[in-house]
Amino acid sequence: MKCSKNAFTLIEVLISVIILATIATYLFQMSINSKTNYKKLNIKKEWENITTTLIQQKKQNSNTNLYEKLRRDYNITNFDLRNSLKKLKLKKDIIPYSKIKIPGAGEIYFNIEKINIYNKEYSTNLFSISMGNQYE
Repeated sequence: MKCSKNAFTLIEVLISVIILATIATYLFQMSINSKTNYKKLNIKKEWENITTTLIQQKKQNSNTNLYEKLRRDYNITNFDLRNSLKKLKLKKDIIPYSKIKIPGAGEIYFNIEKINIYNKEYSTNLFSISMGNQYE
């Protein structure tokens, strides 16, 4: 009796299904990683915008919450984000002008602004340094 080989065997079909499933799993994982990285980059970009806004504000309202400082510049509609920002305290300190004498260049004056964002669990500091050749 002759056996013609016109069809795939069950083993060949199972191996091809396993290979395709493995490839699909890797592609799915890559997709999830890309979405996670995109979200992290967006959060980092927003933080940079927020910190730039905080440094550029000239009023010295110490010990306020972060939401009160940002609500004029940002339309924050997410209720959870709003509550999280209200829990973060903001303290802005200005270290008075200091001067450094550099031989051959004269005196350089600089001002350091320290912004502390904190809550019960953690704290972070931002610094802004302005320099000039005279008191401004």
